[in-house]
Parts: sequence; structure tokens; C-alpha cells
Amino acid sequence: MLIPTEEFYEEFAKRIVPQIADVIKAQLAEQQPPPLVSIDPDQLMTKKEAAELLNISQSTIDNYRKSGVLEAIKIGKAVRFRRKELHAVLNHRKKSREQSENRRGTV
Repeated sequence: MLIPTEEFYEEFAKRIVPQIADVIKAQLAEQQPPPLVSIDPDQLMTKKEAAELLNISQSTIDNYRKSGVLEAIKIGKAVRFRRKELHAVLNHRKKSREQSENRRGTV
């Protein structure tokens, strides 16, 4: 006996789809959320990592260090930067950019 296509889809929607939805919900309920990543503000970063975080070149990182914008920590021959200081530079650059845009807008 053949079931008309429309009737088949109606039965499928009534019986199978809710069962599939229940299985998916059960699977999602069993999954654990990903752990929150804690960022250590005192984490030391390489020059390359610092440049990537600030979205600037490594030579600009050198210039910031030489001019005193960034404090570097020397460990042997290696130079490292504290994450919290890099974020401070990011915030300063953002504020400077906003002030510059505000001044341009009021002229």
C-alpha cells in the first residue's frame, strides 16, 4: 500500500520531527559550556604578541619602548611586555582617537 506524498510528510512532521527535536535538546543539555578564559593582567607577552594585540608593527613596539610609552621587562636577552600595560596603551590610543575625531567634528 502506498501512502500519498502529502500524507507521508504530515505524518513525518507529527511523529518524527518532535522525536528528533527531543534528541537534539537532550544532547545540547548534556554539553558543558566552554570554560571561561581568565586573562592574567600580569601575563608577559613577546614583542610579536604585543604588536599583534596593538595591531602595530614590531618596530613601533621598539619605538614605544625606547620613548617610554611601553615599559619592557628584560629576561636575559628576551624582552617582554605586561598585558595590562599593553591594554593601557590601547585605551590611551582609543581615547586620543576619539578626542581627535571630536575636535574635527566641532571645527
